[in-house]
Amino acid sequence: MVSEQKTQLLYQYDKPIYWNLSVFGNEYLMFVLDNVCRILKENGQPIPFSTIHGSYSCKYNGGRAASFKDSRKNIEYKINKYNKEGIGVKMTFSNMNINTSTFEEEEMRWYLDVLNQNKGVHNGIICVDDGFAELVKKNYPDLDLVASHVKTELETKMGETDTVEYYNPKFDLYDIVVINTYRAFDDDFLSKITHPEKVEFIVNRSCTTNCQMAAYHHELIDKIQEIKVANGNDLNKFRNDLDFIRTRKKVDDLLDKCKEIKMMNIKDKLCKQIINREEINYLLNTYGINHFKIEGRDLAAYEMYVNLGRYIFNNLSIFDLIRIPGIDERGEVVQEKLKNNFIDY
Repeated sequence: MVSEQKTQLLYQYDKPIYWNLSVFGNEYLMFVLDNVCRILKENGQPIPFSTIHGSYSCKYNGGRAASFKDSRKNIEYKINKYNKEGIGVKMTFSNMNINTSTFEEEEMRWYLDVLNQNKGVHNGIICVDDGFAELVKKNYPDLDLVASHVKTELETKMGETDTVEYYNPKFDLYDIVVINTYRAFDDDFLSKITHPEKVEFIVNRSCTTNCQMAAYHHELIDKIQEIKVANGNDLNKFRNDLDFIRTRKKVDDLLDKCKEIKMMNIKDKLCKQIINREEINYLLNTYGINHFKIEGRDLAAYEMYVNLGRYIFNNLSIFDLIRIPGIDERGEVVQEKLKNNFIDY
């Protein structure tokens, strides 16, 4: 007997899931996504990703620094390309410097207009400022509004003041609210959420549980983004910029500190940060929470491939035998191999 599991590429959760994948604007990760979608279609399987999110390097990006730049023409082409596949694109415009005046900027309106071209695919904006979100909702009602995880990290003390009373009012303005992964394991908290259908959890959260340095980290990332844009995203210019060098040093020092904290909190990291398949099914069945995000804008292509295997694909299937050229190797070799095919890094 040959098990039917071997021909079922996708893992079957108890109920349908709206998966949001962190790849847009990262050429390495879009390479993975495009090839995975090709493999699925060749095998008669549906595309399991509802939306993708991210950004090319621009003044509005937040959360993680965007590494790649691209022309408006190509960005619009890529948004339309994924929309034709039924995949929505959400821009990570969660830079903490965005406010109501940002809405009137020509560059921002261009992004909003492009995202608004295709209806019904859940294109949208991930943001942190309520005033800005209200303007988008009023002028672009067809776009999804997402309250960023960055917003919670800036406005609360994670694990303490990010309470039900903090989150529930957000559902009036936002279509999706990204909630602290730590709360996915708090049944008392979840039972009081008024709109579980609008909740999104990050399943593979990489930062330390309830990290209290997150706001400072985002401040530094936004500063780096600002310097890169001011230098035209020219690597030869901004890497020699003294302000960039100092800020990059602060980020590196912070990440070293983060590693120390992670080692001290490894048990919490395993238990309260990473949501596994069994726990996803519990959230689906118990609370009707069906929006989940796989993060990874700063991951290598190989790491994203592994995460897709962890959450999307059936580990008992022929997917384990499938290899995407250029993603079998680890480390710098694969990055350089892919880099040669894309726009300046």
